[in-house]
Amino acid sequence: MLAVTGRSKSESVAIQKKIKCIKIMKKLMFFLIATQINLVATANKKVEIVPFDVPFSVIDTALFYNNIIDIGGKKTTQEIQKFLASVGLQGNYPYCQAFSYYCMNARGFSDFRTANANRYYDSHKKKYGSYIGEVQNKPGLICWVNPATFGNTYQSGHIGFMINTMPLGFVRTIEGNTSSDERLYAGKRGVFVRVRPIGNIGNKELRGIIQGRTTEEIAEKITIEETLKDYEKIIIIEQNTTEEDTERNIWEYAWILLFGIIWRKLNKE
Repeated sequence: MLAVTGRSKSESVAIQKKIKCIKIMKKLMFFLIATQINLVATANKKVEIVPFDVPFSVIDTALFYNNIIDIGGKKTTQEIQKFLASVGLQGNYPYCQAFSYYCMNARGFSDFRTANANRYYDSHKKKYGSYIGEVQNKPGLICWVNPATFGNTYQSGHIGFMINTMPLGFVRTIEGNTSSDERLYAGKRGVFVRVRPIGNIGNKELRGIIQGRTTEEIAEKITIEETLKDYEKIIIIEQNTTEEDTERNIWEYAWILLFGIIWRKLNKE
């Protein structure tokens, strides 16, 4: 009988892979803990608020156009041209603010007609003032600015409707001239419901949120019964996605990403 004096090459490779996997898992745990702390801090973050209420009826109009696709990326889709026309434009132009204005105007809010997101934000801020406060779980408009252009006459940015707040410092939005979070619409741009952080996106910094101070300050003075009715519509359109579902999806994506990284590390030659 032969004595086994050492491990085979395949066993040694397997052990090395396990050690590498454990090291990666430790790094990931530290990363997840740090991320969790950061997200909790973000959830209670105070931002600039412009006190003007965006009624549920405006969100209802915006949701009607959910999943409108910019075919060919030339802004030629009929609905997108309709948004641009509402601010006096025609052709291949960014339309995030045009979409916002179209929906507001459709519900009787025709002030501050412009295609520039930050001009729209500035106009509201000038008229209604602003304060630093916490984001409320109610509709609003969330605005970002490219810091490289901040203060310029044609500063670039992005704007979208905020539908409601979510766990871990996120908000659910509906935006024009954006990409989709869903695989079905991967690589396409248009009008989509999205999940966004209450913070920076890409190369754009959070500018602030247009949102009333209290539920009593709703511009249309709608009744409690109408408010609840409109809120039920939003829930139906969201396909009964709860906050717990969304939080679970966020962590599922994190774990999928983790195992993808581990798999590539372990199989790297």
